[in-house]
Amino acid sequence: VEYGKLNRHESVALARIMLAKPQGIQYVKKYIDEKKLEESEELGDAISQFDPDLALKIYFQGKAHMKVLTVLVGKGNWELVVKYVKQQGTDFPMDWTAILAQIMDMRNPDGAAALAQMIAGDPEITVDHSKTVEMFVQRQAVKPATAYLLEVLKENKPEHADLQTRLLEINL
Repeated sequence: VEYGKLNRHESVALARIMLAKPQGIQYVKKYIDEKKLEESEELGDAISQFDPDLALKIYFQGKAHMKVLTVLVGKGNWELVVKYVKQQGTDFPMDWTAILAQIMDMRNPDGAAALAQMIAGDPEITVDHSKTVEMFVQRQAVKPATAYLLEVLKENKPEHADLQTRLLEINL
């Protein structure tokens, strides 16, 4: 550590040793700030139970995209979820339905509905509307499915005829 930056495996091994000791997270933070440890998904995992915000920083710098999203989703910060995915561009194709399903599985239908409406109203985001609606319906989440469809159907496009029918079916 005194002579340079540790590689990924050395960084994780040292962090685990330090985290086993009292005040160990302080030493890990110090080494990260001094750029002595290589950021990686594994290092973030080791630190996450001690300092979730530091783990998020490590995931971000280590380009562990799904871990970054998992932390942001866990915090319910939908704007940052959308912003992060957009920043990654085509390097990180996103399955929005899978993210919404993850949020629903965390027993957060209101959060899933909020994110769904946000992505439905964003012209830069491509999402399979039918697949997303079915994900909500399978989880008996009529209210989020309805809110999502109402956002998608605002423009009343002819190609959304099937979704209009599905909206009626769900609510009858």
